[in-house]
Amino acid sequence: MISLDFQSGMSNQTLALFAHNVLVRMDKNPRFATLQHLVKPGLRTATQQFSKALQEAAVGSRSKVAEKNMAAKVLKSTLGNIARHLELQLNGEYALALEAGFNINTYAPRSNEVQLQSVFH
Repeated sequence: MISLDFQSGMSNQTLALFAHNVLVRMDKNPRFATLQHLVKPGLRTATQQFSKALQEAAVGSRSKVAEKNMAAKVLKSTLGNIARHLELQLNGEYALALEAGFNINTYAPRSNEVQLQSVFH
């Protein structure tokens, strides 16, 4: 499974680097041709807006911090959407998720998790 660790626990700078890495790895990569409608302009725009908002929030004004927080939500949502679509295309080939710049969960799911996964897939 693709890890959604980018949705919490990352600093803003780490999130910006993570999103940029996913964008660079997926953009124009023929292995992700079916996801290009999500990568461009969605991820590209969300990444650029977050990076800009992050720089502007450094001055500390409340409105700029609020804009940065909203841009972070949009970026995380966009990454989550791409991760879910990518997960549907993996067919157990988790190296593809790594190639796209995402992390994968390496733990063995408990039996009830496996049952839930099979219900929802």
